[in-house]
Amino acid sequence: MKIYNLDTEFNFGKFEGKTLREILCIQSTYIDWCIVNLAQFYLTDQTINGIRVLKPSFTLSHDAENMLLNKQTNLEVEQDDEDTYDDPCEEYDWEAEEFDFMTDGQYGDYDSFREAGGDMDYLRDILGY
Repeated sequence: MKIYNLDTEFNFGKFEGKTLREILCIQSTYIDWCIVNLAQFYLTDQTINGIRVLKPSFTLSHDAENMLLNKQTNLEVEQDDEDTYDDPCEEYDWEAEEFDFMTDGQYGDYDSFREAGGDMDYLRDILGY
């Protein structure tokens, strides 16, 4: 989803190359149309308030208001999904990988080494790493 502000330049449609601010002066109903018909088009409350400062007569249709509410919900869900992204590197056991690299199987497997009280610092020292 793309969040538009007053200075966002449109890269589509009949007003391609114009900013939202310019379109507001030319044909403000086009903004309502974009909200209703373009899934990726979103305006924040702050942008809508800015539009109303520039053009006090600006209103959104009932459909546009509902669509913005739906898009806001979808945007919040997308952000929640991003926040819960599991980084595969976070759970990767770098120490076990290092153990396997340094010992090449000479000292058994990493889990057995650690269970027997193995110390990675000591191992590095005796192997010259």
